[in-house]
Amino acid sequence: MKWLAITLAGISLVFARADPAKAADAYELVTVRPATGDISLGMFRINVATGQVVTAWGNPKNYTATVDPAPLPAGDYHLRAAETLDQKGTWYLVRFDAISGRFWIANGGGNVPFTWNEITAPQ
Repeated sequence: MKWLAITLAGISLVFARADPAKAADAYELVTVRPATGDISLGMFRINVATGQVVTAWGNPKNYTATVDPAPLPAGDYHLRAAETLDQKGTWYLVRFDAISGRFWIANGGGNVPFTWNEITAPQ
């Protein structure tokens, strides 16, 4: 009986299939609703490793890069969009690095390039 249990355990190991771990996505996409009916949906794409963010509105043929005042180190970057409760379509876009804890808020829009403003940690 012990031999049968060992044999079945060995067979199950031979036929067991382990799926490889999924690699992290290289990019993430965040969308924001327009403030008025005459503006199209806004899309922001982030490169998770570099933190570079590009934006596109409506049905463009090209992305537009956002502006970083200083080069970013390699990290694990993510974007979040939050709407305010003013019912006017106001929203905030936040970029954060999950490794260092640093984060930035985007300023701009309305024909002004989006520029990132880092929120500094307390000393």
